[in-house]
Amino acid sequence: MSIRRLSVWGLPSLFLLIVGVILIVFNLVNSHLGEVAFTIGLLVVGGGAMLYGMTESRLNADIAEANPEMPNRSADAPNQDSVATRRGDWLSLGVIAGFTGTTILTVGLMFSYEIARIIGSSSAGASVFENWLWSLTHNPATDTAR
Repeated sequence: MSIRRLSVWGLPSLFLLIVGVILIVFNLVNSHLGEVAFTIGLLVVGGGAMLYGMTESRLNADIAEANPEMPNRSADAPNQDSVATRRGDWLSLGVIAGFTGTTILTVGLMFSYEIARIIGSSSAGASVFENWLWSLTHNPATDTAR
C-alpha cells in the first residue's frame, strides 16, 4: 500500500474544503439555500481538482517505478529550457487551474464577506470601521448579488 502525499497546492485546497463544509453548515442554519448550493458546487470542483492532482502525481510516480530502464527525460534533453514543448493535456490542466483559482478566490471572498457581516454594526456606539463594514454588507448591490 502506498502513502499519498498532498502537494504544495493540495494543503491549502484541503483547508478551503474544510472551510467550505463549515460555510455549508452555517448557511444551512441561516436558511441561505442558494449559498449552500453554490458552496457545494465549489467543493465538488475543488475536491475534483485536488484528487486529480493527487492521481496525476501518483500515476507519474507509478510509471517511473514500473519502468526503471526508461530513460530520464532530463538526461535526454540536458538543455531542457531551450526546448519548446507543449504538454498534451494543457487544456484540461488549464481548465482545472482556472476552476481551482476561481474556487480559492471565491471562498476567500465569501470568508471575508462573512467576517465583515459579523463585525459590522449600525448601532450608535459603533466605530467608523464597524459602520463601514455594516454599510458594505447591507446595501442594494450586495442584496441583489445575494
